[in-house]
Amino acid sequence: MKGPMAGGVKMKDILAFMIENADLSTALEARRLIPPLQGTFREATTDISYEGYTIPKGWKVYWTVSTTNINADFPAPEEFDPTRYKKSPTPPYMNIPFEGGP
Repeated sequence: MKGPMAGGVKMKDILAFMIENADLSTALEARRLIPPLQGTFREATTDISYEGYTIPKGWKVYWTVSTTNINADFPAPEEFDPTRYKKSPTPPYMNIPFEGGP
């Protein structure tokens, strides 16, 4: 084999390529689709009405990061599209890979 691939691809070449082509949008999109934190419990601080149900103050509610991050407010929410961050700004609390808030 001749050319740049002669002798196989070296890890240092892969790392150099990744660093040279690094893009924060790609990392944000990867964390949006597969967040490192899947969910957490939150405590209702007041009575909350949601879709006809009442969640009393003090109850624990399990909130999932992944369902927030694939909200229909994202265009094509289940597609991997790093360019979405360059097309328009992300609304607050729409991409929460590590949870957010108190």
